[in-house]
Amino acid sequence: MVVVGGGIAGLTAARDLAAAGADVLLLEASSQVGGKLRRHPVAGILVDVGAEAMLNRRPEGVDLAVAAGLEIEHPAVVSSRIWTRGALRPLPRSLMGVPLDLDQLAASGVLSAEGLERARREPGLPPEVIDGDVSVGDLVARRFGDEVTDILVEPLLGGVYAGRAREISARAAVPQLVAYAERGSLLEQGAAIPPSYDLPVFAGIPGGMGRLAEALGSSGPEVRTGATVRVLRRAAGGSGFELVVGPTNAEELVEADAVVLATPAAPTARLLADVAPAAAAELAAIESASVAVVTLAFRAADLAQVVPGDSSGFLVPPSEGRRIKASTFSFAKWDWVRSAGRGALDGEDVVHLRTSLGRHREEIALQATDEELVASSLADLAAAVGLAARPVDTHVQRWGGGLPQYALGHLDRVAGSAPTSPWSPASRSAGRRTTGSASRPSSPPPTAPPRPSRPSPGRPEPTPAPIGRGPGAFPARLPRCPCRSGQPAQHGGVIEKPSLNRPDGRTPMTTHVTTHNPVRSDVLDTTRRPAAVRPSGRTSRAWALAGIGSALLGAATIVTSSMVDTVYLEKYQGTTTGIAADLQDKAPVMFVFHSITMLGAVLMVVFAAGLFRRLRTAMPDSIAPTVAFAGLAGTAVVSVLGAGLDTEFMMPFGQGDGLVDDASAAMYNHWIGTIPWLWVLAGLAGLALHSAARQGAVPRWIGRVGLVLGGLTVLLGVSPLEYMSGVTGVLWLLATAVGFTLGDRRYRTATR
Repeated sequence: MVVVGGGIAGLTAARDLAAAGADVLLLEASSQVGGKLRRHPVAGILVDVGAEAMLNRRPEGVDLAVAAGLEIEHPAVVSSRIWTRGALRPLPRSLMGVPLDLDQLAASGVLSAEGLERARREPGLPPEVIDGDVSVGDLVARRFGDEVTDILVEPLLGGVYAGRAREISARAAVPQLVAYAERGSLLEQGAAIPPSYDLPVFAGIPGGMGRLAEALGSSGPEVRTGATVRVLRRAAGGSGFELVVGPTNAEELVEADAVVLATPAAPTARLLADVAPAAAAELAAIESASVAVVTLAFRAADLAQVVPGDSSGFLVPPSEGRRIKASTFSFAKWDWVRSAGRGALDGEDVVHLRTSLGRHREEIALQATDEELVASSLADLAAAVGLAARPVDTHVQRWGGGLPQYALGHLDRVAGSAPTSPWSPASRSAGRRTTGSASRPSSPPPTAPPRPSRPSPGRPEPTPAPIGRGPGAFPARLPRCPCRSGQPAQHGGVIEKPSLNRPDGRTPMTTHVTTHNPVRSDVLDTTRRPAAVRPSGRTSRAWALAGIGSALLGAATIVTSSMVDTVYLEKYQGTTTGIAADLQDKAPVMFVFHSITMLGAVLMVVFAAGLFRRLRTAMPDSIAPTVAFAGLAGTAVVSVLGAGLDTEFMMPFGQGDGLVDDASAAMYNHWIGTIPWLWVLAGLAGLALHSAARQGAVPRWIGRVGLVLGGLTVLLGVSPLEYMSGVTGVLWLLATAVGFTLGDRRYRTATR
């Protein structure tokens, strides 16, 4: 039997199958097993750089660790906080961000007065009638209002899933929330949940969760790393499977009667394309998010008066516009981390913090150097807690496509792939024989167990017989992954992370990239705050200032255009005689008009390019950045083309040589009076920003300005009142550019 994928799911599957008597070969593409359970030395101390905890209230993870001979440690009893409204505030008791205690919610100060009043009305709402699926964010917003979703639910889901609340399936991610909502008030039912428990929510392993993968990988079945499976196909005759392993210039054929795929959705879909195309199509539709974990080591003395020791860390709502989405004070959360750091730096104590960055569809934001991600983390930590110290060592761990997204309909998608499973439910004894470079289990080996379909409503799911005997026996079903990304503990709440893409809770994970870059003296100045280290191109607001300049120049074009008013004078009504002579005196004004129009167009293109990059970084898969750029660039092009005609008239008028006849002069005067008002395309950019705000990519007020002034610009521009679009367009551009200059903090990595 072959298991593909050496993450915790693959390692556990291989161990369980071997315990049942199978001869198992595990193939892992990377250089080491463990998947997202990974340790790395930071300041000479091995710490987790992937998942740092597992759920303690489910037995699978803890039982697996104990069976592997590892100790269990629980996080310290400290609070978590949330960085919002300009301060670190207590994280109120909640169910994945859904408030369970109104008094705690009010005392925390995380909501505005209006937001708190809206939340208080939740008990009076009728039970929800939910047909099909619903997103977590939309369900919570209906019950509690947008503020609860944006400030409380978003950061928690962003930490656990790296996703967006209004796109994550409630039935897949927080099914108990749906059940509560269908029964009535979430607050009233939440009040019945005990505020304290006999068992802690999370558990860890002294020395790091990575020890669990290391223990499983060092004992049991044969493990081969650096073995990429490129092709999976049925063997000739339809009995068993063939796997093509390794690079094309040194490929190896491995034959197996049964295969377990413990890999992420995308590679699983590729491998199943031939043997189970329907299942492959379902799996290929599952998107994933990329994240980065930045681990920072400091001298303990440098943090003693800055980082609170009574807190495990803090979460950051996306609406705050910060680069990091969370920070974990590992030394305060885990006793083993603090103990490992005692005297570790030439007798000085070392403490570790970590930050996490990256959400779904924000992959471009992670396409920065390690130094830039470290600088961004330090800058946000400085703004949050006043941290000014220089770390003694850093590590950046990137998890590309590491967290699958539970989109609406996720459970149906996963269940829909089960009927096409190519595996037989039969189970037989095993042995393996090797012939040449091909390795094939002898016949008849056990085949992989089938994927169970979702249990019928109201019917308990059957419990399979355990594999093995005695205290070390394991459940026949592969366990849910017991690990979660390291985020501050949910204080008094309930967090459960279901399976990533399989209905039985098996969690596939494998590929990763590791980078390690100690901070150099030429990157971080030891005499200055971390704010001095600025990621290139990430903190500049020059493009927004260009937008302000373009708007002001746009207003100036209206003024100067109005000064060239010969054709509108009463004495020229009904005749063009003398218009050319009168316009000769206005040649200087024409020159000013031409100059500011051209300069304003150039600045508008600069603003359009900066806005495009700003939006594309936050929403790479959306059309909104392109629409915003096209609208502004189109307005600039129209201005340039219109002003370009000025040179044909401006110079002759200035020379007074009579080359321009009265009829042509009248046409030109009308033309110069029209150019400043052609802003209809800019209105499209405003509407694009409204769309971006709805997705949380820009502050909501900027989106509202775009909807009102941008929408009005479009309506006026296509109506007989098109001249008014210049006024609304200029006002929109000015308000928006000022907003991005002063009020938008999303990519500000400089400290205050």
